[in-house]
Amino acid sequence: MRTPSLQPGHRGPNRCHLLLLAASLLALTVACSAPQAAAPSSSPANANQSAAPKVNRVVLAVEPPATESNEPRHHSGTTSWQLDPTFEYLVGLDGQTGKYIPQLATEWSAAADGKSIQFKLRPGVQFHRGFGEVTADDVKAEWTELIKPDSLAGASSFFKQWVTDIESADGGRTAVFRLKGPTAEFIPSVTQERAGMQVISSAFLKKNGVPTMQGEPYPGTAPYQFKERSQGSYIRFERVPYKHWRATPDFPEVELRFTKEASTRLAGLLAGEVQMADLPQDLQGQAQQRGAYKVIEARAPVARLFVKFYGAYYRDIKDLSKGYVYPDSPMMDTRVRKALAKAVNRDELNKAFFGGKAKTMYLNNFNPNWPGWNPDWEKRSQAEYGYDVAAAKQLLADAGFGPGKPLATTMLVLQVAGLSAGGDIAEAIAAYWRNAGVSVEITPMDTNTSGTLTRALKLNNHASITATSANIWTGTSTYASGTKESRSGGIGIIDADNALAEAQGTLDEKKQDEYLRKAGNAWYDGHVDVPLFWLPAGVVANTTVIGDYVFPGNVTGLWSHLENIKAAK
Repeated sequence: MRTPSLQPGHRGPNRCHLLLLAASLLALTVACSAPQAAAPSSSPANANQSAAPKVNRVVLAVEPPATESNEPRHHSGTTSWQLDPTFEYLVGLDGQTGKYIPQLATEWSAAADGKSIQFKLRPGVQFHRGFGEVTADDVKAEWTELIKPDSLAGASSFFKQWVTDIESADGGRTAVFRLKGPTAEFIPSVTQERAGMQVISSAFLKKNGVPTMQGEPYPGTAPYQFKERSQGSYIRFERVPYKHWRATPDFPEVELRFTKEASTRLAGLLAGEVQMADLPQDLQGQAQQRGAYKVIEARAPVARLFVKFYGAYYRDIKDLSKGYVYPDSPMMDTRVRKALAKAVNRDELNKAFFGGKAKTMYLNNFNPNWPGWNPDWEKRSQAEYGYDVAAAKQLLADAGFGPGKPLATTMLVLQVAGLSAGGDIAEAIAAYWRNAGVSVEITPMDTNTSGTLTRALKLNNHASITATSANIWTGTSTYASGTKESRSGGIGIIDADNALAEAQGTLDEKKQDEYLRKAGNAWYDGHVDVPLFWLPAGVVANTTVIGDYVFPGNVTGLWSHLENIKAAK
């Protein structure tokens, strides 16, 4: 097992620390016996204040979330960013590195059998609007909401499956998660990276009940608190009226302005109506030509784009031997999936939509710097996934499709979080498939509907463009595995799912690496999806107002750490 590197002031690894490290597969920045950690020095919001801001409210123009809700349990990972500025987590993310850091928990430790993990809570942290100090009851409140039957949160199925209870210890100063067994996915699931376990006020819930869109969301504990929302237009936050334990934002207010058209976001930026905007590559260039605008890039982006297939659902996720719901679906045929991959000209897409800045992805959810990586995937990429229309047509012919009997499928056009050109890319890929002889129907659909249909196993011969910043554990279980309770993974490959289950159920790092590689090999050869790109992540800012914005870019939806937006000097 590799020895973790610890930050200054932390003790060396002990058995408890190494156990937890294996469970998360990341070098956590706190040891089980570590003293209370100070706010991370890498966060620019903790540095000396910049010059007085030129505007009271900084506005970031972004594509609207697929759904709006004031309840975290009804947010997927791709929509939770709308309330991110007001909430904190047990485990946060460093803005510079994207690595896990202590946030509302100062330290944590795992039992030797991996069946419980306890978090010591940071003393004195207050909820907004006078709802008291954070305790273990508040941690449990969000979990209780998250596992309700109607919860739409992406993390819901994990917490239903693995967490049996959250107990209070030390007079509420420690929250103890009781687990069904050891699981490598647990630590990522309580962090800001995944969303879902935002710590909410149990006092607010008891007094007011669950939030509605006619009221306000739960009070959080972050440097910004909720101010107001105009549904379909914007959501605003204001700086807390006291010295926050972690950071003091430069700007008194911050607004996420929902603007669907990228050209409208550019116009607002150039007119001075917004100070920051999410723009595609071509419009980024137009803004920069005006002189006063620059692209601020994410510090640790792992955003990626891929084509997701739907249709190979297991009849019983607890007994994979029972076969599939749609055995006759074209998506059950590996040759079909491979043909659809080889029909796509990734180089052309990269130049057209990302100015050639995106990097080719060889297998979704696997990064050369992450566990389970197999360098053979890159070597074989041209043969397995490289652009070759003739080969695509031959694969389709081998699968029984041709001019007299074309493959027919549906491309769903969904809103892609953090990617304004998602719909255009979906239509471009549909055009590539038509060029290979495929009959493609284009169907716009909101993500709530697609999620409902997926959970009901109704999407049996479909595809969509999907983006995520998930780590290897969340990514594989959500987008590749067919055994997730929500059925969010569209293609079930038995060998891969069995290997992933082995990886998730062991705390041995070497075995995790071995099983992940085995699962990855099965997904790669099975063409579980079409891997497209690792994406550049950035926001265009008016440099007369904005000095910098440090955000990691490994949160799905990208827009996190808004307290790190710095005023221009």
